Amino acid sequence: MLKPIFNVLCWTILIAISAQLTIVIPGIETPMTGQTFLVSLVIYGLPLHQASLTILLYLGLGVLGFPVFADGASGFHHLTGPTGGYLYGFLFACLMMHVLHQKRRRTHLERGFYFILVTFYIVLSGYIHLSIHIGIQLAWLKGVLPFLPGALFKILMAWAIITIHEYRTLHRSNNR
Repeated sequence: MLKPIFNVLCWTILIAISAQLTIVIPGIETPMTGQTFLVSLVIYGLPLHQASLTILLYLGLGVLGFPVFADGASGFHHLTGPTGGYLYGFLFACLMMHVLHQKRRRTHLERGFYFILVTFYIVLSGYIHLSIHIGIQLAWLKGVLPFLPGALFKILMAWAIITIHEYRTLHRSNNR
């Protein structure tokens, strides 16, 4: 009973910390953060109810005024503003991955594809929301294109971490 609660709290804190790890892209108002990396790991590693609760708690804390969003920001306006789609895209990605891509043992390549899809759902949600605010073309140029190299890096990092973890877990259980 306590382990799921502990998981949700710990992962929520880690997502909040990762939002503070920012890289400023010249000419772009929104920084690149570590959130999608941590959210990908949460979605992959936790059951649907724990992953959803983790993301909802993170978003809820931000809405309630806790400085958990990028650069210590908070407030409901961050969900409704131009970049809000990326934030609620975390929940969208969580639901899509758990509904469409049920948990099962995955091959190395399937794990990589899994992280690509998580990122795709987050970026798609953010792009659609941002395009309502600034138009389709500008949303692509300012909200997607500059973030693709960082997204690829985070996908590869999540893929590597999970692959190493599963490799070690498998070898530990085989050595017993």
